[in-house]
Amino acid sequence: TACVSFWAARLGTFLFDRILKSHEDPRLKYMFRQEGETFLTGPSAFPLKLMAFWSIQAAWAWVSLLPVTMAISRGAMEK
Repeated sequence: TACVSFWAARLGTFLFDRILKSHEDPRLKYMFRQEGETFLTGPSAFPLKLMAFWSIQAAWAWVSLLPVTMAISRGAMEK
């Protein structure tokens, strides 16, 4: 639990610091609606691409956390 918490805090701090310095993430720029673009049918397809991006990221985080969660719950059951 401590290792996962440390990793999450370190990654979160790195990402927060990076966005404070650059003010935007160029990798996500194409996913946001440009000025004058229609809501769902423009080239960016905002917010559909953004929703897909975050959903895939959330699924990956959940799958990555499963072994840790299972190990913690197994350890709690054995006590």
